[in-house]
Amino acid sequence: MESQKVHIKEKIAVLDSEIRKSKELNKGYSKSSLDELILLYDELLKLDNEDYFAYLEKSLAQMYILNDYKGAEQTLESAVQIFGFNKVLYLRLSDTYQELGKFKKALTSLDEVIQKEFATDYFYAQRAILNRKLGNISEAEKDQKIYDDYEAREKAKWDDPNHYYHYK
Repeated sequence: MESQKVHIKEKIAVLDSEIRKSKELNKGYSKSSLDELILLYDELLKLDNEDYFAYLEKSLAQMYILNDYKGAEQTLESAVQIFGFNKVLYLRLSDTYQELGKFKKALTSLDEVIQKEFATDYFYAQRAILNRKLGNISEAEKDQKIYDDYEAREKAKWDDPNHYYHYK
């Protein structure tokens, strides 16, 4: 089984490289190559349904190459069933839900990350956007303030010539 997984991963790497190269050359993607890539990920996950990176890479291909957000949603939800809470999975799910117009689910996923992990200014900015879309204006304003305050602190650091950001 291990040699099968290695063989599939090698095929994925070659195919992924070809897809990236055609993108760089602005040739577009071959539909058959993209379909084959997803089939290879499916084959890999049949052999090892606990291959975390296969789920991540498959969801990336679905989201950003195929624009198949429904497929990415299924892939990521399957991964969450296996791995439980994981910041990367939940952030990708939030992005996927947003693209599908499932703003409440997107907000729930993002809230999980903010509550359980270190939250950056970006997370609060995203949550402000989602809260606005859901009509939660007071919550959106709170998140926007957190984001704006963070940005102001960062700007002050860059404006201060004595701040360690400027040390060489």
